[in-house]
Amino acid sequence: MTESGIITTFYSFKGGTGRTMALANVAWILASLGRRVLAVDWDLEAPGLHRYFLPFLSDPELRNSAGLLETIEDYVRVVQQSEDDWPVGMTNPLDLADPQRHAMALMYTFPDSGCLHFLGAGRQDVAYPRRLHAFDWSRFYEAFDGATFIDQFGKRARENYEIILIDSRTGVADTSGICTLQLPDQVVLCFTYNRQSVEGVAAVASALAQQDRPYRNVLPVPMRVITDGKDIDEARDFARRHLDTVVKAYPRENITSFWENAEVGHNAEYGFAEKLASFYESPGNRRGLLADMLWLTQQVVGDYALTETKPIDADTRELVRRRFRLRDPIRARLQTLMEGDPTSSTLADFRELLAVAVKERTGEQELTAEIATGAVRLARDAAAQGNSSVATALLEESTTLLRKLAVARPDAYYPDLALSLNNLGNSLSDLGRREAALAATEEAVAVYRELVAVRPNTFKPDLAMALNNLSASLSDLGRRENALAATEEAVAVYRELAAARPDAYKPDFAATLNKLGNRLSDLGRREAALVFTEEAVAVYRELAAARPDAFKPDLADALNNLGAWLGDLGRREAALAVTEEAVAVYRELAAARPDAFKPDLAGSLNNLGAWLGDLGRREAALAATEEAVAVYRELVAAAARPDTFKPAFAGSLSNLGIRLSAFGRREAALAATEEAVAILRELAAARPEDFKPTLASALRNLSIRLGDLDRWEGALASSEEAVAIYRELAAVMPDAFQLNLAISLATHANCLEAVERLHEAFGSNGEAIKILRPPFLNQPLTTVRWMKPMCVQYRERAKKLGIMPDTKLLAPIEAVFAELNI
Repeated sequence: MTESGIITTFYSFKGGTGRTMALANVAWILASLGRRVLAVDWDLEAPGLHRYFLPFLSDPELRNSAGLLETIEDYVRVVQQSEDDWPVGMTNPLDLADPQRHAMALMYTFPDSGCLHFLGAGRQDVAYPRRLHAFDWSRFYEAFDGATFIDQFGKRARENYEIILIDSRTGVADTSGICTLQLPDQVVLCFTYNRQSVEGVAAVASALAQQDRPYRNVLPVPMRVITDGKDIDEARDFARRHLDTVVKAYPRENITSFWENAEVGHNAEYGFAEKLASFYESPGNRRGLLADMLWLTQQVVGDYALTETKPIDADTRELVRRRFRLRDPIRARLQTLMEGDPTSSTLADFRELLAVAVKERTGEQELTAEIATGAVRLARDAAAQGNSSVATALLEESTTLLRKLAVARPDAYYPDLALSLNNLGNSLSDLGRREAALAATEEAVAVYRELVAVRPNTFKPDLAMALNNLSASLSDLGRRENALAATEEAVAVYRELAAARPDAYKPDFAATLNKLGNRLSDLGRREAALVFTEEAVAVYRELAAARPDAFKPDLADALNNLGAWLGDLGRREAALAVTEEAVAVYRELAAARPDAFKPDLAGSLNNLGAWLGDLGRREAALAATEEAVAVYRELVAAAARPDTFKPAFAGSLSNLGIRLSAFGRREAALAATEEAVAILRELAAARPEDFKPTLASALRNLSIRLGDLDRWEGALASSEEAVAIYRELAAVMPDAFQLNLAISLATHANCLEAVERLHEAFGSNGEAIKILRPPFLNQPLTTVRWMKPMCVQYRERAKKLGIMPDTKLLAPIEAVFAELNI
């Protein structure tokens, strides 16, 4: 190893000589022989060196990889700034003249500690041609001391690498001058046997000879030689007459021997893709491209003892060959899978692909990631078709793969891992696997937090989305305080994003405000819920005014929620007004797209019936609820998956029972409530975690309906069952179900008294008050409508029994009643 690395430029006067191919092969051979090599693509106008390294690059198309142009642009930008504006820690802009800033190591384990780093021309995005065209090389040299920057770049390259190979652009230009005159210690002149190519490199060789500094070597190499052509001897003679002086200027064993060995033959098998000969030919082969490249490598390093390259094992050779193909067969199969409908057989095909392709070697990480991200996209399609089990299985496979990839290369694969985890959480939730869903979503949020710390502008929207999903998972498990915290953080992120880019993020901001209202309401914080839901409605009104087709549904949903919070705070007239507006919007939407919006219309009608009933407008309330039931019945009958609408249908039937009872139509009320209970029993049998709460509520209503008809034994049985379910639920999630348990216990007390079990009724009544007391004392306005009748009945039952009520229990409650003048 030399004390300082050697810079070698590969130059050709015309394109099509095979210059880039030669450099790539020499670089690979040297790295495989244990050398530390840097390959630089300085052909900025037509970069192509990366094509030879595609199987070993994490970003094969260089869409997101900075390179040489960014290195120089960064320097120009900094030198135009005052020192106060320089990046933190920078003392000299020339520190940016470091090829290692953007060089990428090829994903391959070379023997004997060899390595091959690649510095591309620049980020190959849509802006690259414009940026390159706008760059003023004359100004770079004259105004910004570009020569010093280039010298420093070469100095840093020599310090860190043994061999630096530069692929220069063709012709005569500023950048080719840098590559041939300023930077290199030696130059390889690549040419073909035609007049223009030969005379062009001869002129460059003459210019090199006139430089003040000596070159280590100037090496003319004829390439793409077809030896059986009839004019080959004449062409050889023409080239040698023009270039013999170049060969003679440097130590050679024998000039005749040099020209006999120098030719790089034309190999048709390498003509259709950029391939490295080391993976297609055996090291001991004395003929072929690999042998020619080995000879060229000897000349570049001045080591004529190099007689053969290191062998590559058969598995690695096959993997890399597949990656070099213009159409990778595994990628082709993956694309075919992606274009089909996801089924259980698709899952089997994916697993078979993985068994063949997933090997942690020789650049296969990228293909593994493609398969994993393909599984994510296909899982999304499966979920949209209602095939949650296939979607979940695909996402579990993809997440396992991406987690492994992200451990090795977090910068490349963390975003895909986070997306897969987020989707997995949603899919697991759809299957009722809530604990697993929470774990996946928490991991997604953790990954997005790490990404935001590095690239906030890119990943803040994803973090906010994941926080929303985390909130849903936490809420499903009854962890409402945690769910609220996640949604509050999501709102804060979206508020910031919407302030900067309103057109892009106002919809997400409004949706998350709406969710925050729901979370606050779940915790009984109705005043706060009202504030955020009013803000959501205001944002949606603005959005719907500009794009009604897109945002009217969201506006209607937020109006429904706003109506609920207004009603809970006793502002029933206002609640009715916004709910009527929501119904009007949904009627309009359902008229145009009934399949999409009839369910929302039915839900909104159900809410409308509730507010009309609370305001004593019983006939209108009954009409709205009957219409809601009719729409839901139609949806259940027509749906391919009736379970989709059965829960809402049951809830609407239960409400219809209440409305009919208000008109004294008790038999009809009972029938509606019994139908609701029957539906919910069926649903709870299949998915108890989802439907036990609504079943318990319907059972409590059924007990009331049966009591209205003096069928107290049946009423008692229903209330007992409701209490039993709520006890079970409250034991696991007290914050979520203690209020329901208290209300159900009060109903049960009424049934017990009706069958003359007054002592038990008194006990049930007292237990209800004990359970309801803490939330009542904390937020009396939201629970007073239940607490007041409970306390009245408690005192009355104590009087009937001739016993003293528990004054310690009642005293703080009745003090609040007095304060509120209730």
